[in-house]
Amino acid sequence: MAADVCKVGSFIFPLPPERQANVDDSREIAKVDIPGARPKYQDMGPGEKIISWNGQLVGESAMAYATGIQLQMHSGAILLYSHGPLRTYVRIRNFKKQVLRWDKVKYSIELVEDIPPVQEIKTTVTGPKVLSPKKANTPPKAAPLSKLSGKTFVMKQGDTLIGLQRKTGVSWQQIAKANHIINPRKIPVGKKIIIP
Repeated sequence: MAADVCKVGSFIFPLPPERQANVDDSREIAKVDIPGARPKYQDMGPGEKIISWNGQLVGESAMAYATGIQLQMHSGAILLYSHGPLRTYVRIRNFKKQVLRWDKVKYSIELVEDIPPVQEIKTTVTGPKVLSPKKANTPPKAAPLSKLSGKTFVMKQGDTLIGLQRKTGVSWQQIAKANHIINPRKIPVGKKIIIP
């Protein structure tokens, strides 16, 4: 795929003249205010990764294309995003359009990275690791009954559900469901996790 286009699910977007997408990758830091004491700050781990850009859709199908993107956004589907060698899973958070003519639509799009179904995407010094679509779409294997079933782990700085999956053999999805974890990216340090 050319560096001047990116793909979100089945939608191909030509990038604006700068040929770039903006990536906002943050870390969540919570401020804890205790009356009569200095405020303390707690590292909550990685925040949301937002990918965004502005562009134009031009041609007879511009309006239909924009409508299709909005339908994908409202479905909440997890889509594969690719731009050059970068591949990650995303949801469309926001898609704003400005209809200039029936065949010309200006837009801004904002994607939020979602946790991949099978593997974590790790960044190395040389750049992001690329997931092969075949591996990424393979459903996780059913976890065998773990001899660690019922054991409690206390989350420490840098711990992840993927890490617990590797230690226990129980999928991170099962661990999240059993512990009523809504956002697996934001598990506070000190939280007790029970292995199902």
